[in-house]
Amino acid sequence: MGQRRRRDASIAAMQGGRTRAFYRWRVVWGMIILLSAATSMAGAGQAPRIALIIDDMGNNEMLGRWALHLPGSVTYAFLPHTPHGKDLARAAYARHREILLHLPMQPYDKTAHDKGMLRKGMAEAAFRRTLLSDIASIPHVSGVNNHRGSLLTSDTASMRRVMEGLRAFGLFFIDSRTAESSVAEKVAMESGIPTASRNIFLDHVIERKAIEGQFGKLVRMARHRGTAIGIGHPHPETLSVLSKMLPRLKRLGIRLVPVSKLTKLPPRRKLWRASSSLSPKVAKNSKLSPLSICCDVPE
Repeated sequence: MGQRRRRDASIAAMQGGRTRAFYRWRVVWGMIILLSAATSMAGAGQAPRIALIIDDMGNNEMLGRWALHLPGSVTYAFLPHTPHGKDLARAAYARHREILLHLPMQPYDKTAHDKGMLRKGMAEAAFRRTLLSDIASIPHVSGVNNHRGSLLTSDTASMRRVMEGLRAFGLFFIDSRTAESSVAEKVAMESGIPTASRNIFLDHVIERKAIEGQFGKLVRMARHRGTAIGIGHPHPETLSVLSKMLPRLKRLGIRLVPVSKLTKLPPRRKLWRASSSLSPKVAKNSKLSPLSICCDVPE
């Protein structure tokens, strides 16, 4: 009888051990499956993506160079005809950063007179000449976003003139959304130009806590929608916050990408043909990079 009990106890112990081992392996395999799924999703580009544009580059060399040393794939938007625009754009290009022309456009504020500004009602020749001069003033441009422009971006006819010029150079367009009435993104899509719109201004209030709060909104939006575009400026407060916050994105599972990666292609993309009114010589001298198919403070 004693032998039988000992044998039964041994069998039960073996069965118990096998059961525990079985459940341990189930846990291990479950973890492996979850890790594989996470890796597959990351590989498929499922991680939320953020694009960050630093506007108003070119006027201040010291702040501009500080901005260029922000970590990650930050996009830089240069005002035309500025003292340091060309040199800083070349430095950004050497760091493999994406470069935009921050194109001045007419706002409702009648006192604004930025150099190279496009205005509603300009004669056709003057409009084209100004646009070409602005594009040629910044090297290595791959896209454009608007500086000011609450009036011009709300005017469909003016936006068609802008998009005609951008299409000739193969440039994409980012609407800085300085006006709720903006039709710029809609007209860009109709014109066959890859486009997107700004979601969050980081530094409408130039205070560190406010900027950190806006950056948090940008992260939450990206997590909710999958993508988000933020715009900031080369203020010391903004650059200080971004120097601290950008390195944390990877740990948060957020990818920082050039803004061109978040543009939308029109459903039926038109062929981009250069207008006969646009000078090939200007295009050559501007050293524009070909498009890869892949706000200013509110007024």
